[in-house]
Amino acid sequence: MCLRSNFALLFALLCSFLPYANAQFRIKNGQDIEIEESLHSVAIFRIVFYICAGAIVNVNTVVTAAHCLKDVEQDELVLIAGIADLDNRGSGQTRNVQCIHYGTGYDEETHFMDIAVVKVEKSFDEDSVVPISPISLCDYRLEPGMTIQVSAWGRISETSRGYSNQLKTKYVDIVKTQECKTGYARVCSVHLSETIICAESGVCFGDSGAAGVRNGQLCAVVQGFSSSNLPDKYTDVTNERVRDFIRSKM
Repeated sequence: MCLRSNFALLFALLCSFLPYANAQFRIKNGQDIEIEESLHSVAIFRIVFYICAGAIVNVNTVVTAAHCLKDVEQDELVLIAGIADLDNRGSGQTRNVQCIHYGTGYDEETHFMDIAVVKVEKSFDEDSVVPISPISLCDYRLEPGMTIQVSAWGRISETSRGYSNQLKTKYVDIVKTQECKTGYARVCSVHLSETIICAESGVCFGDSGAAGVRNGQLCAVVQGFSSSNLPDKYTDVTNERVRDFIRSKM
């Protein structure tokens, strides 16, 4: 009885998706960068606490992961753009949220359409001394072996305490979706939805919602990771259903 209970707990920990706003994500073994290298990046706060990242897709709109925002009151959300160091948040472009559009059919269990389009109350200023620049959506399919760049403010390792305030980045390769799905089904008894794509391990607590960028375009959005040596999971922006949803709400 006790052994079974302990095994169940271990299994749950190893296969935890960890895609929740309160379980914050950091780029593992990433390199520090300045905001000029990731002008689309947005830090999302619940009042004063960093919870997730996002990407500016036009001056009124930020794309992030749906699970980041689902359990947070809209008036608690604060978006800050134009900064790499969260200690300098007061110098960034700070915006409140006007409305949130969750992915059509979003399912918290399967993470189908784990995408959110956030409209801000006041447009971001592209001509400000605080730099920002919207990122365009991917106009091609991601394929295994392609490399994406991920930048966010998550933990630097799964065991680290606290969070480095500096924006970090890492390059990861897309892996075969079927192999990823088979791995999660075998190890975790989890069936990944059609809107998920996988990449080699690289993200950690606090990186949820960050953009996966290739050739200067938004191709994926960080969804979560596993502690059992499985690939990381992303919402696939190159999936027609996901891309069309984002475009319809921009």
